[in-house]
Amino acid sequence: QIRGSIPAFWQQEGSTMKLDITRNARLSASAYDKHIQGILDRYGPHGCLFVNLLATGKGQEQRLTDALKDIMDESHFADDGVFSILDFDFHKMVKEQDVDAVLDTIVSSGEAKALE
Repeated sequence: QIRGSIPAFWQQEGSTMKLDITRNARLSASAYDKHIQGILDRYGPHGCLFVNLLATGKGQEQRLTDALKDIMDESHFADDGVFSILDFDFHKMVKEQDVDAVLDTIVSSGEAKALE
């Protein structure tokens, strides 16, 4: 398990909480590719599931999710099927069920099983 931030270049103003993506997906993809290659070198070529815990729908967190998906599409790893993403609104799910049940849901997802 590796925890991290969305691999996009972005900034947020504290007073307004307005989010600005500061580089396009093509420019961010080279940094993303370097990071992914490091993961493959360290953990092997068996695949990786990104579990996106940001809220989905609309708003600032959705903008980051969209940026991540755009970067993944621009990556030279985009067509190899090694990496997939599971959008999972963790805060919403925890309100509806306990944390252990939420984690079981993530682990039993189709995307996670495809990487086994």
